[in-house]
Amino acid sequence: MSVNGDSKNFENRSKHYKSDFKDEFVNGKYTNKGYVDTENLDVAISEDNKENGKEDEKKDEPEIPPVGFFTLFRYSSGLDKLLMTFAVIIAFLSGTAMPAVMIVFGKVIDKLIIYDLVVQNRTNLTMTTEEFLDETSYLCILNMSLGLVFLVCNYIMVSFFSLAAANQSFRIRCMFMSSVLKQDIGWYDTNETGDFASRITGDLMKIQDGIGEKVCICASFLSSTILCVGCGIYYGWKFALVILSITPVLTIAMAILSKIQASVSRQEMEAYGKAGAVAEEVLSSIRTVFAFGGERKEIQRSSKLGKKPESLSGIISLKNVHFNYPARPTVQVLRGVSLNIQPGETVALVGSSGCGKSTIVQLILRFYDTLEGMVEIDGNNVRELNVGWLRDNIGLVGQEPVLFSTTISQNIRYGKQDATQEEIEEAAKTANVHDFIEALPMKYNTLVGERGTQLSGGQKQRIAIARALIKNPKILLLDEATSALDTESEAVVQAALDEARRGRTTVIVAHRLTTIRTADKIVVLGDGEVKEIGTHDDLMNSKGIYYQLVSTQTKPDEEDDDPEEIIEELPVLERRTSVLSNGSVGSGDGLPASLQRQLSSVASAVGRKASITGGYDRQISAMSFERQISSVSVEKDPYAMVLDDEKLDKKASPSQYRLLKMSAPEWPYALVGGLSALFMGLTFPSFGIIFGEVLGVLSGDKDKISENTAFFCLLFFAIGVATFVFNFLQVFMFTIAGEKLTSRLRKLVFANILTQDMEFFDNPKNSIGSLCSRLTSDASSVQGATGSRLSTLLQAISTLIASIVLALWYNYKVGFLVLAFIPIVLFAAYFESRVVSRDVTSEKTGTELASKVAIEAIESIRTVASLHKEESFYMQFYDALLGPHRKSRVKSHVRGIIYGFAQGLQAFAYGLTMYYGSSLVAEGEITYSNLLKILEGVLLGVMMIGQTVAFAPDYQKAKVSAVRIFRLLDLKPKINAFSNEGIKLDSIKGNINFQKVYFNYPSRPKVRILRGLSLDIETGKTVALVGSSGCGKSTCVQLIERFYDTQHGSVYLDDKNVKEMNVANLRSHIGVVSQEPVLFSYSIAENIAYGDNSKPMDMNKVIQAARQANIHNFIKSLPQGYDTPVGDKGTQLSGGQKQRVAIARALLRDPKILLLDEATSALDAESEKIVQDALDKARSGRTCLVIAHRLTTIQNADVIIVIHKGKVVEKGTHQELLNKKGHYYNLHNTQSGTP
Repeated sequence: MSVNGDSKNFENRSKHYKSDFKDEFVNGKYTNKGYVDTENLDVAISEDNKENGKEDEKKDEPEIPPVGFFTLFRYSSGLDKLLMTFAVIIAFLSGTAMPAVMIVFGKVIDKLIIYDLVVQNRTNLTMTTEEFLDETSYLCILNMSLGLVFLVCNYIMVSFFSLAAANQSFRIRCMFMSSVLKQDIGWYDTNETGDFASRITGDLMKIQDGIGEKVCICASFLSSTILCVGCGIYYGWKFALVILSITPVLTIAMAILSKIQASVSRQEMEAYGKAGAVAEEVLSSIRTVFAFGGERKEIQRSSKLGKKPESLSGIISLKNVHFNYPARPTVQVLRGVSLNIQPGETVALVGSSGCGKSTIVQLILRFYDTLEGMVEIDGNNVRELNVGWLRDNIGLVGQEPVLFSTTISQNIRYGKQDATQEEIEEAAKTANVHDFIEALPMKYNTLVGERGTQLSGGQKQRIAIARALIKNPKILLLDEATSALDTESEAVVQAALDEARRGRTTVIVAHRLTTIRTADKIVVLGDGEVKEIGTHDDLMNSKGIYYQLVSTQTKPDEEDDDPEEIIEELPVLERRTSVLSNGSVGSGDGLPASLQRQLSSVASAVGRKASITGGYDRQISAMSFERQISSVSVEKDPYAMVLDDEKLDKKASPSQYRLLKMSAPEWPYALVGGLSALFMGLTFPSFGIIFGEVLGVLSGDKDKISENTAFFCLLFFAIGVATFVFNFLQVFMFTIAGEKLTSRLRKLVFANILTQDMEFFDNPKNSIGSLCSRLTSDASSVQGATGSRLSTLLQAISTLIASIVLALWYNYKVGFLVLAFIPIVLFAAYFESRVVSRDVTSEKTGTELASKVAIEAIESIRTVASLHKEESFYMQFYDALLGPHRKSRVKSHVRGIIYGFAQGLQAFAYGLTMYYGSSLVAEGEITYSNLLKILEGVLLGVMMIGQTVAFAPDYQKAKVSAVRIFRLLDLKPKINAFSNEGIKLDSIKGNINFQKVYFNYPSRPKVRILRGLSLDIETGKTVALVGSSGCGKSTCVQLIERFYDTQHGSVYLDDKNVKEMNVANLRSHIGVVSQEPVLFSYSIAENIAYGDNSKPMDMNKVIQAARQANIHNFIKSLPQGYDTPVGDKGTQLSGGQKQRVAIARALLRDPKILLLDEATSALDAESEKIVQDALDKARSGRTCLVIAHRLTTIQNADVIIVIHKGKVVEKGTHQELLNKKGHYYNLHNTQSGTP
């Protein structure tokens, strides 16, 4: 079989990969439990990704058995099977070469012994010098020929198997991603998905390693073993049986070792998988971590099945629907809800937080299936409709918009894949975003940043609205679609939405009741049931629940029922209010995970709770952090920036000294392991010397053979014992040192990431995918330059030096000949290192980009599913891996050539050395005994260099990884929260001053956000910042927190420049409550205690803070009380519940400054009143800065500051500003509807 032919065949087949995978993606089968392909994908989402409960629960779970050996190859294609079959055949053929070499070598020894006996006249046999040279020459040439066979066979088997392994790994990665994207939303609720990035990188690297060249090498050794045993029995069965007597011991030892390795590897993957999930969670909520000083704490479907009606009129019916979320099967959310919505009708769903409004929307989208009853569209049960078709015909605008890290144009096009530019612009105009986009330097080609973090909340929302409208859906679902907008934008967008509703069936989930007064029908939900239905006027006249809700919202100053009692009545742990919500910042679209995942489990797995090791996406807008409109333009493609880094990685070379210095804490292990490796290296030449002596004895006096050999046998035994001890010590010590280095590197890298300032996280090349890749793969790859690889290198050096001395001592001529092979081996190693290092860099780049896509898609799965864009993200993932995969095919051939060359060179060197040595023996320049000593001793040294070559790929991977890690570790942040420098204040008054502040975000240095802004906030005063979206309100908050530094001007706290203050101390005096609260996968108590990470958790203070936030009674009503886990990013709590936990967290530290960024905008009227009361009490005695879009919430502020285009344009009380009839007056009238 031609290797080139196979490569071309594979190249041709690779062209069909996309279409094959696309068919796989589209042709998969769905059940109501998720995607099922019994032939291929039943283990793709393995049980180890299921929710991890408490430690005691985990003990009861059955251990997941390892899959069978042949199951590892279940994803191989026909070509892969052909390659592997042929490679195995060649491997068995290659295995015959070794015993053949041994036989030839034995015959040469026979000739040497006979010739020596003839020369000494101690035998009756005759052999002339010419006969001796002729016979040995023939055997030596035969041996060299076997070396050539070795080279060819080893090249074919290694390259073919590596090629097949690369194909399968690529396919498994793609199928894994495809399978994950096909799961229904309920699956995400009950499975932990935060560790998928580390699974895609770490676990699949192990799979590829396990099904790669090691399999065929093992087959070759197996063949050699069988044939060697056969030859041994043939030539001397008694002697062979004696040797085989130790086989059971070796077999048992290998079985035990294999079992231990498998168990440890499984535990390692599980531990790092969990740690990777935690790292992703922390990095995705980096602003919240910074705000509460948590850096140290964190360190410590698409189917072809189903109907596709030709038309859709928009009739929606819910018939006796009962439902509970898979994550909370005991809590019923809907209890027999029935509802009919006619075509073109606008229906608003209202009710208290957690009543089930958004649940209905999710059932319409078929994110979940009902337990009882049914949801029908045009009389068709949604279970019978094609899921993709259903979602293609529904437009969804969520409360917390999710954008993807591509251009504005592509984000809008996600709503309709074949949309023209004209259609995109028309949708943008309808959503009141066109003018803003046109003002950008790159217009519709502007990159929005990862998860849209370069945009303000209002800007993101308008793009999301355009994305929903571009598909011209018959059904429109609006979940608080204007809640993130400022007054001015809200009025325009609301008018656009009102126009868009014409001719469409529209379902509105609303907290702000003024936005749904014109609805054709208002449905009031309570306790999972329909309580009232009617128009606004009808419901107001009936003076029922709706009337009370409206009264509560329009009269915020009136006293209401006891807030604690109201909270207590809310349904326990209902899903997040927004359809697209996950409680994560800037995303709202998440990864529901196990309720039971605790950080302590990660701590026990990795080392301590402070260690976060492993695997991604950043939703870094903890407080709506708005940007100036032009600041969204990231002028350089993040993909291009990653490729720039790739070029740097290729050019850079880490200092081996620094790599060793990194291992300094493990010097006792390294010292013992290093000495053991050096002594281990000496055993090979020692074996050669004794072996030569033994063979020399065989030609001596027969009477002394037994006596002399007994002595040397004792020496062999001693060498065996020494080999066991030294080998055990070097492997054990260096393995421990390597794992400790990996763990420490992960901690150092993670810690250094958390020390960076926000400028670092704003850089597109520092995506969560990229950073988690550093934690997952780079840290462990560095072991390739230390650890067991270092022990092999030391062993090779020791063997080589001893061999050189040995060769020169016994005969310098033979010694120089043997040493001539060393440069050849080293050149081969160098050549491979160049190729491997190049491809490793590309592979890591591709893996990072693929991880970035995977995380973005999985974290935003509700948005991806609602847009029916699973396939689109799958293809992005595929494309990111395709380039490195193609390069890996070239690497497979290079690797095969080098490995085959290294193995064949040994036999070739044996033959050439014996040929030359025989001539020297014939000339009497060297005894055959000394020749054999040189042969065995020196050539074993060459073999050790060959082993070093075998580890060349690991070393090159280690070099590339080290470059990337060192570059990250060498980064010095401008604003360091870990630094002890700066002024530290035990207490502050709370005076805040901005003096002629100019500021632009580092990602857009040419665009000014603040233009000479000056303002004064006095102690104990409540100051509200208002203005249009992107005017710079949240920028002021970030400067107070010192997330960034000003370019000109200064920010003062108590007359001290914040640049001169200690960062951690500054932030410790500030409490933050954001619009989109971020909770971590701790218990409720731990989340509240997160507000003050400088002290151990004090339950009394936690409870006190919870009481102040009006959430204590609600928590006590839960079965686990304060120990209730909130889920991944708080997804098991409703919006109001999360917000109150966030308020309690902020109040725990008793801050003198309280920053409120639309803290009640995400709440329903009832919850808003409760939370607002809590905030009003919390403001007492504190300097409070409020960012507000809803002006009714800040009318009682001491001072209202209006910001426009980065400057203060008005300042005064509510009434004073109304009297001025300026900017504030216009904003107020626009929001209140006053002409």
